[in-house]
Amino acid sequence: MAIGALVVGVLVLAGGTPTSQQSDEARARNVAESLKCLQCAGESVAASQAPLAQQFREEIDRQVAEGASEDQILDWFVERYGEEVLLEPPSSGLGALVWVLPVVALLAAVVGIWFAIRRWRTNPDEDLDADVRSEARPPAGSGASGVGTVAPATAREPRPAPAGAPRWRLPAVVASVLVFAVLATWLVVWGSSDRGQGELTGGTADSGGAGAGFQRCQGMAMTDPAQAVACFDDLLEENPDDVQALTYRGWAHIRADELEAGRSDLDRAVQLDPEAADPHVFLAIAAADEGEFELAAEELAAFWANDPGEVAVSVVNSEGLEREVFFGLMSAPTRDCWQAAAQNGEDRAIDQAFLDELGACLDEVLASDPGDRDARLSRALAHVGPETSDPEAARFLLESLLADDPGDADALALLVSLDLAA
Repeated sequence: MAIGALVVGVLVLAGGTPTSQQSDEARARNVAESLKCLQCAGESVAASQAPLAQQFREEIDRQVAEGASEDQILDWFVERYGEEVLLEPPSSGLGALVWVLPVVALLAAVVGIWFAIRRWRTNPDEDLDADVRSEARPPAGSGASGVGTVAPATAREPRPAPAGAPRWRLPAVVASVLVFAVLATWLVVWGSSDRGQGELTGGTADSGGAGAGFQRCQGMAMTDPAQAVACFDDLLEENPDDVQALTYRGWAHIRADELEAGRSDLDRAVQLDPEAADPHVFLAIAAADEGEFELAAEELAAFWANDPGEVAVSVVNSEGLEREVFFGLMSAPTRDCWQAAAQNGEDRAIDQAFLDELGACLDEVLASDPGDRDARLSRALAHVGPETSDPEAARFLLESLLADDPGDADALALLVSLDLAA
């Protein structure tokens, strides 16, 4: 699987067609900076190293070379992926609310305060109770004519409004309107903050509690690991138990050739969250760098078993980690045969020619060391090709391996595959 992933990665990297004109390069860059990487968090297509962003850039280059304008290319992406592919919201439709709502909220606050002040000034007695108002009127039918008349002003003094009522009511209204305006504005700003840097609308990315700060530090880990370590130091001062920050500071340490510091961070992350996947892939890298391939294989197994994140998966693919561990676990003679068949380490399709070359080399290894477990297992695999196959020879080798070690899972898996194919 790792070899196939590496082949795909090489093809993707080789597939881009750079433009020859500076103006075309500038246009392509402008478009890429206007698009959001849908596969990652908080990055533009121009900044992201994710495979999907690479494909987007290739499509942009293709359309630029064909003479499409920036707007035409952006429209092409919006038609296929929706307006969420844009880093900045559109200035029309629902997207315009991001820019309009703060202004509307502020205007509503001003108008609300104005009406509150006007009403307060023109209605000083509005706080009189209903029973006070009724007591201030004479009974119906009083007077000689039988029509109710208004009692003299001296007949009854109305009860005063409760002390302090006019004093607190206006500030309360003003405060309520201002709170609404501030809250509405904050919600919109929170939902669109850092939009120019590719932040997802409606909150932060799923990379941990640190949000945009975490994304900034994470982006440095590939290009400037020492700076990334310093960046994560600041985050961890605020929250020393941030599992994701510990994980990716550990990765930055490893990239800066600081293996012990990296392992310390990663071990701490696993201790805090035993189900976290990402620390295991970086522990696998550290183990492989030290030649501890069995430990690296165990860490990789733990990584795949715990729902890994996209960034960590891309690291596995870009680092060629599985391929390195695959070869690292082999005996040296067997590894040499694989590498020779793969043309000195250059990947090629595992076709019949590859298997024939591998088998011939392994026959020489087994002639000098018949007990080489890895050579026997690989030779059994090479016996089963797409064009020529010798399943009985493969079965003989696998059964001999199981006779030596009944718990050999690799030999058992290949033998079961042969039985199912028979």
